[in-house]
Amino acid sequence: MARSRVLLLTALLISSCGGAGSAAVPVSTAAPAHVVTAVNKSGVTAVPPETIKSGETVVELGDHWYAPAQLYVTVGTKVTWKQVGSQEHDVWSTDGLFHSPTLGPGSTYSYVFNVAPGTYRYFCVPHYGDGMAGAVTVVPRR
Repeated sequence: MARSRVLLLTALLISSCGGAGSAAVPVSTAAPAHVVTAVNKSGVTAVPPETIKSGETVVELGDHWYAPAQLYVTVGTKVTWKQVGSQEHDVWSTDGLFHSPTLGPGSTYSYVFNVAPGTYRYFCVPHYGDGMAGAVTVVPRR
């Protein structure tokens, strides 16, 4: 339990060090109307519209992974994490926006992204040190 708290505090400290420029900021003027563009620290990334989910979508989590690890959704999309592994896992956002209870095999946790556009990172507290992390990038509705 103490290790989990240390990992959680470390992750929160790391995420808070990014400054104002660390979150993705969707823009619509730099690309044609059929492409959504997200700007982040590494530059501009075009996101094909067919990869942007809306309504409801599922992220599977297994033993030390999320799939997909990077997800693009429109504002208001419900994301459900489905536990398909054999170990217990959870889903904690680095900014404290959402967190699941411990999820055993077959369990689910959902969150509706009625939030400002941007990138929302999350991780599994017990397996963060193993790299079990993901991100949901929210873009405006079209």
